[in-house]
Amino acid sequence: SGGDLSISPVNPAQQTALLGMKVLVGRPIKSSVPNSSAAIKNGVIFGVPISDTVEDILKALVDQDVTEVRRLPMRGSPDTL
Repeated sequence: SGGDLSISPVNPAQQTALLGMKVLVGRPIKSSVPNSSAAIKNGVIFGVPISDTVEDILKALVDQDVTEVRRLPMRGSPDTL
């Protein structure tokens, strides 16, 4: 089972690249952005295995200029980060 990551792109090109990712740390993922009119939006990567450390995920996204990764609470487990 996996959790979700909040992603904050720094520019439209980075947002496009992150949304196009299908694999992270060798595992399939899907990405989306909320519906709003902002040009650059925070996004979420879904289904990231909890066994993948934040450090591993950050290393995997370094070529996208990602500087911070934050785990979101697991659905159905609000006290789990």
